[in-house]
Amino acid sequence: MKYWNLGQMKSLIGDSYHHKIRMFEKSNANNSFQEIDGFLKMRISDFIDFIQKKSSLSSNGSNSIFEFAQFGYPDKTTIDLNNTSLYMIDLDMTKLLHPWHDDLVKTFKLSSILPGGSHCMLNSVSIQRTNLFAL
Repeated sequence: MKYWNLGQMKSLIGDSYHHKIRMFEKSNANNSFQEIDGFLKMRISDFIDFIQKKSSLSSNGSNSIFEFAQFGYPDKTTIDLNNTSLYMIDLDMTKLLHPWHDDLVKTFKLSSILPGGSHCMLNSVSIQRTNLFAL
């Protein structure tokens, strides 16, 4: 099986919705991108289509409008690819793309820093609750 291929990812989990997609819009004032509050809830196949269309935008001069359906919203969401960037966070590879996760752990040079590894920063997070009002 060939890993790390968007087409393969689309065929495996493309119909699933992901609920943690951040949106950034270009500010005309200083030509930088500003994060928009909240999350988009879009199908993974639509996110992959967004990546492919945005990457081919400069080379073929195609239409810069992209439409997709959001989970729980009746109308399609429309964005301008020239002024908008999307960022997917917290994709659970162990659950959705288990073979890919295994390949990442096996081939990553510092796999001990990955979640669950011996040097993962999450190992230092304390779950002990402190009553701040008692201090």
